[in-house]
Amino acid sequence: MPLHTQGVLKVVLFGTRTTVDAGTWLDYVDHVNSDTFLGMAPGCCIFRGAPFNPRVLEDGTPTNDVELHIETRAKPWNQFYNETTGAWEEIRRVGDNSPMFSAAAFAPLLEVPG
Repeated sequence: MPLHTQGVLKVVLFGTRTTVDAGTWLDYVDHVNSDTFLGMAPGCCIFRGAPFNPRVLEDGTPTNDVELHIETRAKPWNQFYNETTGAWEEIRRVGDNSPMFSAAAFAPLLEVPG
């Protein structure tokens, strides 16, 4: 039986936000990129979450340290290697036949609320 491994690169983007709306990031969890993001082709990045920690700056200004957790790989996340056929195949949901992971534009993840 053929064996195929797929390397995964875990990326953590660090930043700060004066205000945080966790709901904004929650909508992206377990979604894949619909267009090129961080130089990766569509479908090759998956958003895993955004932990954040509030803190107060020396001048008394409240802020939040934010980490955006993204995993990338060379093959789209909606594909798996079928050892029986020896080919990459798309994973579809039973019932509605949609892709396993929905796609979204990831650029808004990097936008700072104004």
